[in-house]
Amino acid sequence: MFIATASALDCGQKLPVPALVVSLRLFGIVHGYAWHASFLKDVLKGKIEGSRPRGRQRRRWIDDITEWTGKDIHQCTVEAQDSAKWKSVSSQPLEQGRHRE
Repeated sequence: MFIATASALDCGQKLPVPALVVSLRLFGIVHGYAWHASFLKDVLKGKIEGSRPRGRQRRRWIDDITEWTGKDIHQCTVEAQDSAKWKSVSSQPLEQGRHRE
């Protein structure tokens, strides 16, 4: 079985499925062979069926950082590049009511 990838389509060649899985694994897309058959089916279809899960959206660590520091993620990223400044920001105790229990 052969699948044409976007870069292979430019050259007019097709990669064998194991080579495709290996190349996708390098980019962190495929984590194991247990589900690669269903992944290949999704790739061939070009569309993933289903809908988003119900309920509240999962909380991400970026949300916690922005809540704890009171700054947006861009400001936190700029401050984190200066390690001494970020250490002072991140080592400050949390004010009451600004943390999640």
